[in-house]
Amino acid sequence: MNHYELMVIYSPNLTEDEQRQQFSHVEELLKHENARINWVDHWGKRKLAYLVKKQRQGIYDWFYFELDPSRISEIDRKLKMYEVILRFMIIKMEKLQVQNLNREIQRRQEAAAPAP
Repeated sequence: MNHYELMVIYSPNLTEDEQRQQFSHVEELLKHENARINWVDHWGKRKLAYLVKKQRQGIYDWFYFELDPSRISEIDRKLKMYEVILRFMIIKMEKLQVQNLNREIQRRQEAAAPAP
């Protein structure tokens, strides 16, 4: 199993409910392909560096997961069918990136834990 990072940019015209629904669709797609999701980071609406499908802004979500490399092409194929996705990118993470991600997850969990 390899570690991957998936960045998804949705159309900025989505309502809050539609954003949650699209997020759930991508999450279910990953789970359906037997991905083990380690971390999800929702960035919200951000300005794009250049126009993408005539849009100046997009809604960003990042998914960090583990998956068998043979399943990546199927995820890529299915994500291309989602009309509300402006862009997406799947990147294989290197060992150092995985270590940094694990440290960041641990740091955020400790920060969120109630003080004794």
